[in-house]
Amino acid sequence: MFLSLVLVTKQINAQAITTGTVTVLTSDSSTYTILTGQIMSIGVNGNFSGKINLNGGTIINKGIFHPDSTIFIKGRIINNGTLTLDSQVSLGANSFLSNNIGGAINIAGNLTIADGTLINNGTLSVTQDLQNNSGTLNNSHIINCDHLTGNNVITNTGTINTN
Repeated sequence: MFLSLVLVTKQINAQAITTGTVTVLTSDSSTYTILTGQIMSIGVNGNFSGKINLNGGTIINKGIFHPDSTIFIKGRIINNGTLTLDSQVSLGANSFLSNNIGGAINIAGNLTIADGTLINNGTLSVTQDLQNNSGTLNNSHIINCDHLTGNNVITNTGTINTN
């Protein structure tokens, strides 16, 4: 009985993303591809640790978003909780990353903005370099990184700490 309940839950999650929205309210380690028009929402008590392929959709995080692997082709990530990515991130064209007030983003590696948009109103920690080559970077709170590089304009009313 318990085993079939788990299987039904996984099927519901898989079907939900094909219809437009999947919501994570507890722990979830599934694999999802999020396309244009689709939304993944992680609730306040949600904890996502699966695999993500973001290709045009939107991820809204209010809990813990720490995927095992991430492919970020294009789309939107809106963070109001804790977001941890264990590899470098590149924000290309049609890519948007927003860290709202009270949010924390931790990136292990470089964060490169290349025609994408980064808006930080929370705490953003990058273990290596933050490169703003040709995108938009707006900071109103705290950014921690090794080096800030690139020649594109930065709008900064907060603090950027570099080593």
